[in-house]
Amino acid sequence: MSCPDLFKNSPGAFFVPKECAECKLLNTERTSVRGIDLYFCRNLDANATLEARLITIIDGDTLVVQLGQKEKVRLLGIDAPEKTYGEHAARQCQVLNVDPGTLQVLAKLSTIHLWGLCPSGSIVTLQTTSLVRDDNYRVLAGAFIGEKCVNRCMVEDGYALAYQGSSDWEDYAALQQTAMSERRGIWGACAEPFYPATTRSFHRPGCYYARWARSKFQTSQEALAAGLNACSACIPDYSY
Repeated sequence: MSCPDLFKNSPGAFFVPKECAECKLLNTERTSVRGIDLYFCRNLDANATLEARLITIIDGDTLVVQLGQKEKVRLLGIDAPEKTYGEHAARQCQVLNVDPGTLQVLAKLSTIHLWGLCPSGSIVTLQTTSLVRDDNYRVLAGAFIGEKCVNRCMVEDGYALAYQGSSDWEDYAALQQTAMSERRGIWGACAEPFYPATTRSFHRPGCYYARWARSKFQTSQEALAAGLNACSACIPDYSY
């Protein structure tokens, strides 16, 4: 639907335009001032560039950002391993040639790798295409940190599958083939570009505990040879 620009671009309003009253993209938030309701329009433009602040990461292909209000963002062109088992997870197991237990581990590593690309509090530039939201009302977008396309990096690094779907976002099938042949990320090696280390253990760059690192190693083998323990939270020595 077409929203009134004054309402659509406002940081919140105390009224709802008549034409927006039944819109599913209308959001309400109760303020602390006398319990007054504040109304937000969640309608976004197609083929637009938006700036948002990263709040958290749900999995290897879904972010939560502050974009006027909290929004889930499904990264276009990629498909990360599923955390829970179902039909889609079963198909991923076939593609990756792994069992469900291994897929859950890969889902965890994919999420951690995305954290490494998008540290907490990052300013993320979102690029929408002709289809702005999916059936679950998640924003569909490419995500950029500076000039780096996060979607592309996830497939290129081997931590997500290429997925075109109905989107007109760029196709990463060729990048996936290269990642597969070189066993990057979830295709076998599960390696990272470097490993931050504390005095006792080493971590993946996106690990919560990596924030206390004081040094880094190029490979997990170097870190193990130096007598450091592999972090049990991000399992940086994992491969299959």
